[in-house]
Amino acid sequence: MDCTICQVFGLLKQRVRFGYTKVRAYHLLLATKADTGEVLHSRLRGGSAVTAWGAAGFLAETFSRMRRAGATGLLTLRADSGVSSKAVHALCRGARDRCSVTARLDQTIQLAIAVIPQAAWVPITCRSSSVTFGEDEQGQPISVPMWPRFPAPPSARRGCGCA
Repeated sequence: MDCTICQVFGLLKQRVRFGYTKVRAYHLLLATKADTGEVLHSRLRGGSAVTAWGAAGFLAETFSRMRRAGATGLLTLRADSGVSSKAVHALCRGARDRCSVTARLDQTIQLAIAVIPQAAWVPITCRSSSVTFGEDEQGQPISVPMWPRFPAPPSARRGCGCA
């Protein structure tokens, strides 16, 4: 689950606003399937919408749609810190689904991490081809999403330095 800014042009579009990017845009909320990139659910919001606004309700709708479509077993939410909230985490726990949401590494989070015993950490394993795992220069584990490359049409590449 993530948000994206979709810039638009013209003054007659409904709910178009200037947001933090300082462009006239919509602030789209998306849920996609990790292994295929299929869009499972989307919500078109005004450009001034805060990323977390409506995230829990959107997630509930997404999980419900997936169950109605025949999904069984655990569902896994991966999202950035923009959608992190008590409501989103409670929804995942209540649905007994998995939740992986990044968090700002502020002092509270650092203190919480510091008290977790080393033996309690569990390595992440993933069979999906959409994520690769490795180590950084200090030997710390990292995961990097492998996004498919969608080339722009030739008309859009002229003069932008795109390959």
